[in-house]
Amino acid sequence: MSIVGLRIGGTTGLAMQNHRNTSDTSGTAVGHFLSAVWWPLLYFGALTGAWFAFASNAPILWFNVVYAALLLTIVLLERMTPHREEWLQHDGETLNDIGHTLLTKGTAQLAVAATSIMPMAVATVTRANDHASHLWPTQWPLIAQVVLALVIAEFGLYWSHRIAHENLFFWRFHALHHSVVRLWVVNTGRFHVIDSLIKMVLSQAPLYLLDAPLPVFLWVGAVTAITGLLTHCNV
Repeated sequence: MSIVGLRIGGTTGLAMQNHRNTSDTSGTAVGHFLSAVWWPLLYFGALTGAWFAFASNAPILWFNVVYAALLLTIVLLERMTPHREEWLQHDGETLNDIGHTLLTKGTAQLAVAATSIMPMAVATVTRANDHASHLWPTQWPLIAQVVLALVIAEFGLYWSHRIAHENLFFWRFHALHHSVVRLWVVNTGRFHVIDSLIKMVLSQAPLYLLDAPLPVFLWVGAVTAITGLLTHCNV
């Protein structure tokens, strides 16, 4: 954890003062209200869009449209109601952020810079709708199956993230994600490919071993992708 402490400890007093100044200028009642409602509105709005996408004949295509719309909305909100004004300034890392995103997640998602839905594409290719063993509770309502799958997947993501912060070898890969000096939505996909593969294995492999059906994989991918955008934005 000392490595992380050193990285965080590098924050300058000037940056902290800028943060306080920004908070002072944006700390109106309207600002507080908007900051409280944007997240649930965008989150559940995107999930609703995902529901319509998965009910269509082209679920991946239409989810990409929903994802792109969410991404563009966040980019717009970052300009209109930023959490920290100084994070709007160019830091010379935009091309690196985009490059890491595309190299890590695959050029197939170039049109929407989809940084977290590669598992959905993999599941679509390798998983049949009726392919499920007795290990997975297919008799449960879909929403219950998705909740169970999210618990399993997040358990793997939690440990992969924790190990990446506590073990020097794995931190060398994960440090790329923390190497930026400003936070905005394009940072969402700034991961080393090894770091992403470790996360994918620990979160997705248990679901494959339990033989979860395709709709469950699609929803786990959707929730992960949407949450990823909303936890890496300057709003």
